[in-house]
Amino acid sequence: MADDNESLLRDIEDDLRREQYLKLWNEYGLYAILGALVIAAGAFFWVWSARQAAQTAAETGARFQAAVQLAQEGKASEANKAFETIAADAPQTYQTLARLRLAGAAAKAGKVDDAVKAFDAIVADGSTAPMLAGFARLQAGMLLLGKADFTAIKNRLSTLTKADNPWRFAAQEIIGTAALKADNLAEARKIFDGVLGDAKAPAALRNRVRIMMALITQREIEARAKKAGKAKKKPASTTAQTPKAKDKEKAKAPAKPPAAKDKTTETQKPQSTATPAKKPGEAKKPKQDQQAKPKAPAADKVKVEPASAKPTAPTAPTAKPTAKPATVTPKAPTTPEPTAKPKPKPNADKPKPAAPAN
Repeated sequence: MADDNESLLRDIEDDLRREQYLKLWNEYGLYAILGALVIAAGAFFWVWSARQAAQTAAETGARFQAAVQLAQEGKASEANKAFETIAADAPQTYQTLARLRLAGAAAKAGKVDDAVKAFDAIVADGSTAPMLAGFARLQAGMLLLGKADFTAIKNRLSTLTKADNPWRFAAQEIIGTAALKADNLAEARKIFDGVLGDAKAPAALRNRVRIMMALITQREIEARAKKAGKAKKKPASTTAQTPKAKDKEKAKAPAKPPAAKDKTTETQKPQSTATPAKKPGEAKKPKQDQQAKPKAPAADKVKVEPASAKPTAPTAPTAKPTAKPATVTPKAPTTPEPTAKPKPKPNADKPKPAAPAN
């Protein structure tokens, strides 16, 4: 009896479970079938799309390579037409690559403004990949290196100099070169020092930066030499005066009094230019006393020896007429004491006056 009851209970449970499954199928079976079909269709579409994209990419790549081959062969017009076609109907990446090639062709043909506009349009396109957008920005900055000023190039490429940007080294090189062209040597040295200090900088870039550093050093030496030359010429230029300035200075300067002439020297005949020797013990007279007019001694107190007393002394002047007379300034008698007789001087033309009588 126990076995029959257990088998009966199992049969009842199976029937109840079957009825529940039937209810679920009747309610959600259609949706389950539709979901399975959708999943299968989606998987099939994804596989088909991948195959189609690969096939399209292969075809577009072949077209792009053919256009590049035309450009390398010198068929610029045909290559440009092929790139224009690719830029119109190819996938996004190949469109951007074709536009970059067209901009580069314009730059090669000398149309720098058109090339810069084309590169800027690629950068402004939001669908452009960041890597290709940075490359376009870099190319535009390179084209403007000889036309735009340092500030414009720095503002254009400043976003590429971040540490995580793959174009940072090329951007720093262009900015440093622009600073060197603008004679901003301090800024150029700062930028190139940063490149040399970065261990991730490529070896070729390091070599180019070393050459730039040598040029910076040479220009600094030339600037210092030029500055030193200007500093030497500056005092000479400041002392130079125009004729009008000289006339003004002459007018402002006080007039000098005429030098006093010695009447005794005017009346005497020309004699030798030798300076008379000073008497022993005689104090040096100031210039004012020497320039002052000497007073002739009284006639009754001056005794002139006759010419017969000294037969060897010449009575007529024998010196050359071009020699100046040696002036003898007799000391005015201030005391009754007699003064010593002056010694005869060389090249004397006239007899010397005797000491005053007591």
